Amino acid sequence: MILYPRRVETGGVMKPRKQEPSGSDDLFRSRLENIINLRHELALLGGQIDWAFFDDAYEAFYSEEGRPGIATRMMVGLHILKHMFNLSDDGVCDRWVYDPYFQHFCGEEYFRFELPIDRSSMSRWRDRIGPDGLEKVFQESLGVAHRTGALRTKDLKRVTVDTTVQEKAIAFPTDAKLMHRARESLVRLAKHNGVPLRQSYPNKLRVYRSGQKRGITPTIKKELRRRSAVEAVIGHLKCDGRLGRNYLKGRDGDKTNAILAGAGYNYRLVLKWLRLLLARIMAAILGACRLPVPAEITHPI
Repeated sequence: MILYPRRVETGGVMKPRKQEPSGSDDLFRSRLENIINLRHELALLGGQIDWAFFDDAYEAFYSEEGRPGIATRMMVGLHILKHMFNLSDDGVCDRWVYDPYFQHFCGEEYFRFELPIDRSSMSRWRDRIGPDGLEKVFQESLGVAHRTGALRTKDLKRVTVDTTVQEKAIAFPTDAKLMHRARESLVRLAKHNGVPLRQSYPNKLRVYRSGQKRGITPTIKKELRRRSAVEAVIGHLKCDGRLGRNYLKGRDGDKTNAILAGAGYNYRLVLKWLRLLLARIMAAILGACRLPVPAEITHPI
């Protein structure tokens, strides 16, 4: 198999302009900050994301001349919202038109009554950036979680990994047991045909499965419980995060869908954390403002 490096297509589209607030009012249009609740979790999340990080990360995918590019925040924001709320490309574009929170999240200053881009721009933008570039969206989701306090530094010291598959028209092992059997069959087939192997895989690798009793130490048992927790997360990704069925084309589409599904899941957790944090702040304020009850009311004569 020959691997070719991915070619970055830069011709034809200029670097997108950076969205910056104008600081002026429009007589005929309503400012979004006057329409929405700025304490809403989606507005708070939009304020925590480092949008300039995406401008710098994707600058190499554009050229100095050509037709004007779409604002990076607009495209990244649409993809985050798509996977946060389990919408299709058309679905997220339809909701963007009538949802002021979606427009504010994507960097708009005034409410717009029509979508400023063509809907096919989302698929073309994904092809241009590619799976490696879209990993930046997942990376920033962890940065937002850390900045807001939803993710602690000590939580990053250990990572639990599990595998799953996206539904597609191919056959693939769905758990460690089948993958282990496939590996053993390949080793036997290699020996039968006289194909030398660098190492004896059966002697180098041990596979532990959930429900296994023999040879399980307390440490391994603890790790298997951690893996069981990951399976629940995968289930949520398949039900709520568009991981259950992939509609994007090709192998790059497989990678892109998985990366964005994981990023959407992280942003949903941050959104939930901000919602809970705001509720606690409001409860503390209301508790501090509560007037003392007179004694004759609490202890009537």
